[in-house]
Amino acid sequence: MKRVAMLVGALGLLVPAAAFAGTFSNKDSKSYELYINSSGGGVHTSIGANTTQMSTCGYFPCTITLKASSASIKLTSSSQSLEIQNGQFRIK
Repeated sequence: MKRVAMLVGALGLLVPAAAFAGTFSNKDSKSYELYINSSGGGVHTSIGANTTQMSTCGYFPCTITLKASSASIKLTSSSQSLEIQNGQFRIK
C-alpha cells in the first residue's frame, strides 16, 4: 500500500512539469531551416509556415539558430516558449 501511495505521488509531480512545457511557434507564412545545439548534440531541422510544435529543445540550455539569417537565441528552460515572427525570434 505504501508503494502505491509513493508511485501516485511521484506521478503527480510529473504532470505539472508537462503542463509547463514550452512551445515553438512560427507565425510567418514561410518555413525556416534551423540548427538546434545543446549538451545532447546538434541537429538540423525545420519548422513549417504557420505551425506550432509542442516542444523546443531536448536538453537545456540550448541555442536555436535560423540558417537563413544566422540569428540565434538561447533557451535555458523547458518552460520557455519560442516564437518566430517577421523572421525574428521572441521568447514568450
